[in-house]
Amino acid sequence: MADTSEDWRRELKRTWPVLRPGPEGELAVYPVARRPAGDTLIAVDPRHDHHLLVPLPAGEHAASDDRSAHVRIRQTELTVDGKRRRYLDVVCHRHDLNPLFDDVLAAMLAALETSAGPVADTCRHVLDNWRELLRRAASPLSEEAERGLFAELVVLERILTADRLAHVRATWTGPDRTPHDFRLSAHDLEVKAVSSTAGFVEIHGLDQLDPGDRSLYLVLVFVRKNREGDGLSDLVRRVQAAGRDRQGFLEQLSKTGYIPREEDEPEVTRYRVDQICALTVSERFPRLTRGMLTVPLPQEVSSVRYTLELASLLPTALTGDELNALFERSDDR
Repeated sequence: MADTSEDWRRELKRTWPVLRPGPEGELAVYPVARRPAGDTLIAVDPRHDHHLLVPLPAGEHAASDDRSAHVRIRQTELTVDGKRRRYLDVVCHRHDLNPLFDDVLAAMLAALETSAGPVADTCRHVLDNWRELLRRAASPLSEEAERGLFAELVVLERILTADRLAHVRATWTGPDRTPHDFRLSAHDLEVKAVSSTAGFVEIHGLDQLDPGDRSLYLVLVFVRKNREGDGLSDLVRRVQAAGRDRQGFLEQLSKTGYIPREEDEPEVTRYRVDQICALTVSERFPRLTRGMLTVPLPQEVSSVRYTLELASLLPTALTGDELNALFERSDDR
């Protein structure tokens, strides 16, 4: 039988632009093939990540596969056209990899046309053939992004140390591009990595320091490069050991752009944490929010960044037991 990968590639390229998630965050789905268990779908989620959803036959189960840095396979349940079905979900969390991900999905769809074996085995075999290319195509994190991720993982470790049963997916919300990095039961946390020699932080956007209807704290993690400190991979291992929601952690981590090191690959950059403190974002806290604007932003303005000086704010920062209390309660299990 002829290879239909190129046909599938054209179909994907034609369809992605017209898929828009619903107003309540629903997946935007489109059927691309009929299988005995139902329609195979492609979908776009609220983060605009691309998915391939292949219906699983009764009795067939699929184990999760998180071995690729940015492409993940899992089993999920969805209601489509009023019917609840189990699907094999293949998702890419790096938007810059979408053209290459199309090649992976086209190869999977072509293989599914001719394979009589389990759906998960067929898709996993295709992904195995593309793993190294996906890894090479993914650019490493910038130094700023790496320090930011390091700071978030430091805070996540503190939260999981206080509550090992915390659901990471519900608690660590930063990878989902929400305004704030963590959502706890009583408040939100926005985390910033601050150089130990710097006296300011950069705020991204008009929503980052907007509490909305919840309490908000700006957590400052003062870090500096240190050869005796921790690398990202060290922190990843510790966070995995600190909590029980390993799958949720790996799912969120895969959305950050972090590329796991090979076992024999040395850690290039290590950091030492000098201090952690938190600032209460009250009504009088110096910031910019949408509610402060007298007119809407012009359409030509796509983003807003501003610098927050810390000298006058640090004397009021929460430390010690007051700081620890911010990490103690996570969302409902």
